[in-house]
Amino acid sequence: MRDEGPDDERRPRDEGQGAPSRAAGAGPPEPTRFTMSVLDDACLLQIAGELDLSNAAEFEAQIGRAVERRSIVAIDLRACRYCDSAALSVLVRTRKALGNYLRVVIPESGQVRRIFDLAQLTQALGTCTTLADALAGKADGGSASA
Repeated sequence: MRDEGPDDERRPRDEGQGAPSRAAGAGPPEPTRFTMSVLDDACLLQIAGELDLSNAAEFEAQIGRAVERRSIVAIDLRACRYCDSAALSVLVRTRKALGNYLRVVIPESGQVRRIFDLAQLTQALGTCTTLADALAGKADGGSASA
């Protein structure tokens, strides 16, 4: 039996202890899925999973492939469980490059919506909560014009 004392306070904490968890008690997150569909006048990129620094480059590459196919790019984040500042940076850069031709669909509530609201990007990116509104160029979160 070992003696517990002051040295215990200097030991590294168990992974996840003291830090917010995206899915407490869950195993590693499922891989993020990028699904691209070509519509009449837009390319739809649907994201399921998490967007963060580990896959931000892939996210940006997927957007680049969507731009090659159609001038309007709709990004559907309603099945995205989490996104961080790296993913938001990709969206801001894309909005600067594409202007109104970028349409972002976010959930009405939940963690992703909260991140957009806290970063004040709900209006800045002209987000929508439905794919129909995004494709029609109607923004819920602010003016659809860039």
